[in-house]
Amino acid sequence: MTGDQRWGLKSVTVLRPGVGRVVRLDLRGGVGRGPFGVAAEGWVAELTAGLVLPGWLGGVAREGGLVAGRLGEPWRPEVVGLVREDPGLAGRVDLGAVFAVPGGRRGTGLEHWLRGVELAPDRGEPMLLLLREPPPSGRGSLLLLDVDGGVLGGHTLVVGR
Repeated sequence: MTGDQRWGLKSVTVLRPGVGRVVRLDLRGGVGRGPFGVAAEGWVAELTAGLVLPGWLGGVAREGGLVAGRLGEPWRPEVVGLVREDPGLAGRVDLGAVFAVPGGRRGTGLEHWLRGVELAPDRGEPMLLLLREPPPSGRGSLLLLDVDGGVLGGHTLVVGR
């Protein structure tokens, strides 16, 4: 099965149409491949309302053109639920700063949210994606890029039925 490209572990979140949500991801670097970047395909950028990041990534997010605001009510209950499940999360992300991702139609290319990030290979850094209500169908990926722009990993979001 390992030689067949259709098989293997996938990092996928299936969304229901019309239901917004919060997705927790952990960013982890690769040895000798940094600094790293995080980029979203146009569909994922359009779907994402905001990012909750570790405090030390706030400056990197601002340099990428993201503006900090407050956590909106639609996502508050789910973020509170995530913190109750993992109380250490509150100390690892800055819940007081949500970096807004502007809405609207985007092109087919990548939108770079974070660039020049140093990530440890042995410790994940949490990132919360605050998602808008997805359309009836669609799919796209959030990508972790190496220093040369090569894809090291990613997470696919897809609308299921």
